[in-house]
Amino acid sequence: MITVLLFLITPVLLLLFFRSTRENNEKRSSIKEKLESAAANEFLPRTKKEFQWFILLSITAGICEELLFRGFLIWYFESLTNTLIAAVLSSILFGLAHSYQGVTGIFRSGLMGIILALILVWTDSLLILIFLHIAGDVYNGVIGWLGYGEFKNPTLKNS
Repeated sequence: MITVLLFLITPVLLLLFFRSTRENNEKRSSIKEKLESAAANEFLPRTKKEFQWFILLSITAGICEELLFRGFLIWYFESLTNTLIAAVLSSILFGLAHSYQGVTGIFRSGLMGIILALILVWTDSLLILIFLHIAGDVYNGVIGWLGYGEFKNPTLKNS
């Protein structure tokens, strides 16, 4: 039930955020300014075509990373220790896997790994984690596109 609600609500929230921000040059300038100092900002989409590819990348990353870090690694580490330590070890590795985002990215990803591991323990559902991961990555792509993209009209026919 939770997964269905997330699946229905999240795209609507992303669309509302995108529409309210894309025509607001002040908001977009603020986003761009923050992105300039962020590590790995070169990976964010700048065109409609890049954003379309970014969505596919987000889906792939969400599925693969959750299966590896919250599915396999927590299961494996639980065979050696308890669930809490397994979740922490998996989250540390998840953070380190995001080292291309710099030190801040490692810590943010590690913290997100812990949060996702807690959700896994609470719900016993990798599907929810996969969806949340995809939604978070797509949100980051929306932020990048809003910060760097050029929008000439509301139909977004530029690329």
